[in-house]
Amino acid sequence: MSESLILSLPSKQLPFFCPKLPCEIVISVQAKKQGENIMKKMNYAIRRTQVLDECCTIKILIVVDGDNGDVSLIQFNDLAEHHSEGAPPFGMGYILDILEQDAPEFVKFEVHCATRESTYSESTQTSQRQVEVNFRFTPDNIDLYDEIWLFGYNGQDDDLALDYEELNALHEWMNRGGGILAMGDHEDLGAAICKDIKRVRFMRHWTRSQGVPSRVGEDRHDTNQPATPEEERGEQCMRFENQSDNILQPLLDTIDHCILAIPGDQGPLRLFPDHPHEGEVYRDGEGIPPGYDDFPNGSQPETIAWVQTFIQTSVKRAKGSVESHKFGALGVYDGFTEQVGRIVVDSTWHHWFNINLIGMKKTNDQTNYDRYKIFVHNVACWLAPKQQQKQMYLRAIWHSQFTSQVMENYYISNASWTYKDTQEVLKAFVSESFRKDWLSLWYPKELLNPEKESQDGLSHEWSAYKCPHWEVLEAELLQGVITEWRPLILEMMRKKRTSVEEQELTELFEKGSLQGVWNAMKHWSEVINKQRKMKEMYAAKIR
Repeated sequence: MSESLILSLPSKQLPFFCPKLPCEIVISVQAKKQGENIMKKMNYAIRRTQVLDECCTIKILIVVDGDNGDVSLIQFNDLAEHHSEGAPPFGMGYILDILEQDAPEFVKFEVHCATRESTYSESTQTSQRQVEVNFRFTPDNIDLYDEIWLFGYNGQDDDLALDYEELNALHEWMNRGGGILAMGDHEDLGAAICKDIKRVRFMRHWTRSQGVPSRVGEDRHDTNQPATPEEERGEQCMRFENQSDNILQPLLDTIDHCILAIPGDQGPLRLFPDHPHEGEVYRDGEGIPPGYDDFPNGSQPETIAWVQTFIQTSVKRAKGSVESHKFGALGVYDGFTEQVGRIVVDSTWHHWFNINLIGMKKTNDQTNYDRYKIFVHNVACWLAPKQQQKQMYLRAIWHSQFTSQVMENYYISNASWTYKDTQEVLKAFVSESFRKDWLSLWYPKELLNPEKESQDGLSHEWSAYKCPHWEVLEAELLQGVITEWRPLILEMMRKKRTSVEEQELTELFEKGSLQGVWNAMKHWSEVINKQRKMKEMYAAKIR
C-alpha cells in the first residue's frame, strides 16, 4: 500500500506562473520505508535557497503625459475616485503593485515611472514613488529598459508630441528587440506620444484622420454593463460609475495567445474591465496604408480579442443610447519573427486604471482579479526581449527540478522519468501558449502549430501529418537540458556544492537545449525515412 509524505517547500521554490500553490507538497511513494529514505535525501536539496536566487529581471519604463495645471492627469498612486463625468485624474497604482508585489516567483519586474510634463503632482499623498519629469526618448534614457509602456493622455496636436530625434531613438531601440505597450482612450487621447511610432501608429486608431471613436453620441464604444436587475430592465438609469464594479464585459473571438492564456485548465481570459467610451484597435493589418514598410517582409499585426457595446433596448444610459457594434480591444505584433521587438496595443487605458479595477480588487471573490493579474504578468513577460524569454524558460525548468514530483527521479536509475515529470510540472504552472512560445526560440513556429491543409486543399509544407506533436519536441529539449544539469543537481544533493553560478547554468542550458533539438530533428528524419520506405512498399503492391 502506498503512503504519502508531506514536505514543506519554501515559497521561493514555487513553480513559475503559479499564482497560488500550497507550501505543502504531497509526495506519493510505494512504501513508507522508501518514502522516509527519499525524504531524508531530499531534505538538504529542498531546503537550499542559495541556488540561482536571482530572478530574471525585466526592466519596464512607464511613460505618461497630461497636466491640467494643478495635478497630473495620470498618477502612479492608489487614486480610484470618480470625478465629474468620469474626468481625470486617474491612478494606476494597482498595476504597479501587480507588477512589483505579485509577480510570478521567478521573474522580477523593475518599474521606472516618468512623465513628459515639466512637473508631476498628485491629488493624494499616498504615493512615495519617484517620477522623472520632462522625460524625452534618447538612447541614454531608454537603452536601460527592456520594455516601454505608454499611457498617453494628450491629443494629436499637443506640443509634447515626439520629435524626429525621439522617434529615431525609439525606433532603433525597438529594432534591437525592445517591447512596446501603447494605449490611449476615446477620440485622439494618447496620440501625442503614440501616433508617429512605427508599427504602433497603424495598429490602433490614434488620430482623427484614422476615424477615432467619439466620447459622446450613439457611435461611442460604450461597454459598461448593468449592475442591477433594475438597470437591466430600464427601471433605473445605468450609471457611469458601473465601470468600477465587479461586473465585467466579455472578451469575444479571442485568439489563442500568450497574453490571454491562464495556466492549468482554466482556459483563456474571458472577462475584461468595462468603460463608457473606449478607443479602438484596428482589425488585423487594416490600419496599414499602402506604401509604408513599418512591418518587415509583409508581416502583420493581429487582433487577438474583441469586445462589443452592451446593447439592450430597455437599458437607459447616463450618456444616452448607443449603437451595437463589435470592435478590437487588444492587438499584438510578434516582431521576433522579423528580429525586432514585440508590441501590444489596447483600445483604452481604462482596462488598466484603478477606477476600473477597484471592483475586482475589493470584492470578496478574487477570481476575476487573480485572472486579471495573470493577464498583466503575461503582457510584461511576452513583451520581453528574446534573451529574457530564454532566461524565464531556464528558471521555469530549473526550479521545477526542486519540486517533489521531479526530485524523486534523482534517486532512481531511470533518469528518463525526470524530463517527463518536468513536463508535467510545466503543464500545471505555465500555459500551453507560453510553452510553445518559448519553444519557438529553437523550433520554427510552423512546426509547433502545423496546419492540416492549406487553403487550396493541398497538403501544407508543415502538415500535421508530417510534423511531430509539439510536446514531443518539448520533451526532447527538456531531456537535453536535464541531461546536462543532472550531474550538477546530484552534486548539490550530495552536499558537494551549495551554489551554482548563473553563467554555468546558462551554458549548460544552451548546450542541452541545442542537443535536444538536434535529437528531435534526428528522430524526425528517421521517421520520415521509414514513411518513405512504407510508401514505396505500398506503391509496389499497387503496381
